[in-house]
Amino acid sequence: SSNISEILHRDSMQVFTTEELMKTVLKQISINVPAEKLRYQNDCETACLLGNRIYLSRAVINLIDNAQQAIDGTGGLISVTIYRQGAWIAIEVRDNGKGISDETLQKIWQPGYSQNQSTGLGLSFTRQVIKDHKGSIKIQSRLGRYTQIQILLKEVPKDDGDQDHSGD
Repeated sequence: SSNISEILHRDSMQVFTTEELMKTVLKQISINVPAEKLRYQNDCETACLLGNRIYLSRAVINLIDNAQQAIDGTGGLISVTIYRQGAWIAIEVRDNGKGISDETLQKIWQPGYSQNQSTGLGLSFTRQVIKDHKGSIKIQSRLGRYTQIQILLKEVPKDDGDQDHSGD
């Protein structure tokens, strides 16, 4: 039930920097995404987030995987940019691939919806993770031009104590 997931969720919350999060992400995607197709920029490497690092990195990886499919065979580019927006940390994934029609944009968050024979769980999982972290996610796309997804997560104060909470 939801109580169990709340308990599990709370127990696995840690404070980590955006750079620590992205190291995990970049290590995972390096298998699928050729380095020359990826532009990565982090303007706030030491900014801290509170969350489940495994789930959050999985959420960002899903977005990059989708971007990779959108540019497949086009010589396109994926850019991942991290920056502050007020009290929030923005993680933006943008590609110059095939884009998404307005009609499809209405459906993409639905569990099971897929444009490419996948399980269709990636985006609904991603949105749920961001919601569980009290953040927001929004998407903009132009068919044949680009897709841009922005995640906003609350920045938290740096943890002065021991950075590793896994043993708490």
